[in-house]
Amino acid sequence: MTDPGIDGGIDQVGEAQDMVIAEWESLAERVTASPFLYPGFVLAWQRAFGHGPLHLARVRRDGKLLAALPLVRRGAVLASPANWHTPQSGMLAEDVDAATALATVVSRAHARRISLAFVDGTDVGTVALRAATERAGYLMLERTLVRSPYLDLLGDWAGFEAGMKSSTRRNLRRLRRRLDERGTVTLDEMDGSVQLEESLAEVIRIESLAWKGDRGTSIDSQRDTREFYADVARWAAAYGWLRIHLLRLDGDAIAVSLAIEAHRVFYGLKLGYDPAHSRLSPGMVMLNELVHRAFENRLSRVEMLGTDDAYKHTWCSDAHERIGVQAFAPTIVGRIDHLAYARGRPLLKRLAGERLLGRLAAADGPRL
Repeated sequence: MTDPGIDGGIDQVGEAQDMVIAEWESLAERVTASPFLYPGFVLAWQRAFGHGPLHLARVRRDGKLLAALPLVRRGAVLASPANWHTPQSGMLAEDVDAATALATVVSRAHARRISLAFVDGTDVGTVALRAATERAGYLMLERTLVRSPYLDLLGDWAGFEAGMKSSTRRNLRRLRRRLDERGTVTLDEMDGSVQLEESLAEVIRIESLAWKGDRGTSIDSQRDTREFYADVARWAAAYGWLRIHLLRLDGDAIAVSLAIEAHRVFYGLKLGYDPAHSRLSPGMVMLNELVHRAFENRLSRVEMLGTDDAYKHTWCSDAHERIGVQAFAPTIVGRIDHLAYARGRPLLKRLAGERLLGRLAAADGPRL
């Protein structure tokens, strides 16, 4: 960064730092970012799951924020504020130069390990971070964390439906017909501007009834998970992005969807159904209706998020690959850490005692 107008650094971010959050949000708006890269989503994650202070690696030119990357500092590790409830994380950058400058800032932070999770491997920020850490001598490991199906909405619904396999089309129509034969079927859509808490409670209740509740993976399975999704829903509602759908049979909700609709893209966060009606496949009926509505509303894409489940291929043929990137410092401790992760044993204490690691870290010099 030879440009005297450029200022880069990594600063701790608190909830009360309205100016920092506002300029971060402004950057997200300028680059039309995924909603999961906005400060509202990241701060909701931090409140629910964060174990360590949130930092923002940033680059400014003449006072204007050009690139930003939220990170959690855990001792000598810089990590993405992300877990399996995070559809995407990563850097916001106005252009390649800004991304490169910020990647240089991160690579010079003297972290023992830089851990990025659920990033797009082809994104300009990820490419810049990979290049900068490799130049700094870091050892790299990457792996695919999840493949999330999506559908680009080309043409209209009639054309899309006609392009389905005839057996698929017949099955979806049969499912809807069977449901109609049981009673009055309606699909309610809410944006959270009214009765947000009531509709959210209905989503959480229904979503916990089927296998997700049994496996402990539903929204309601953990207090922090419930608080996170409630926080995200309130934030999205304030933005006008929240979409809650309730598929009702004679007034009773039998399938639910919690989603965000931003920048003409529908992001399906959570889907659930009442197992008492499982023979009617209400979840499949609802998804078909949601894709239909996305075409009617002239959206550009439907992101089903989550894992690459077979049922999603009823509509989607493509998937985004979200990866984990681990960069290990060119130090003794960094190399041991790299070896541990490469062998699938990330806990350093399994390879050496904490006392020995302390000695090695001291020999390496201060980190962070």
